[in-house]
Amino acid sequence: MMETVSALTFDSVSSGTRMRWSWDARPRGLLKLMPPLVGMLGRRQEQTIWGDLKRVLESQARGS
Repeated sequence: MMETVSALTFDSVSSGTRMRWSWDARPRGLLKLMPPLVGMLGRRQEQTIWGDLKRVLESQARGS
C-alpha cells in the first residue's frame, strides 16, 4: 500500500548516541488521497517504535 525509503544515522554525542531517522513515504491506492492523514499516522507510529527501542536499550545499559 505504500513505498517507503528511509535512512538511519548515528552520531556520537557527549551523552551517548543520537539516532536520526528520515523517511519518504509514497502512498498508493486509496491512501494516495489522504497524505496528511498518512503523514500524521506514520509520524506517531515511528515515535512509538523508536521511543520503545530507546527505553529498552537504556534499561539494558543500566542493567535493569
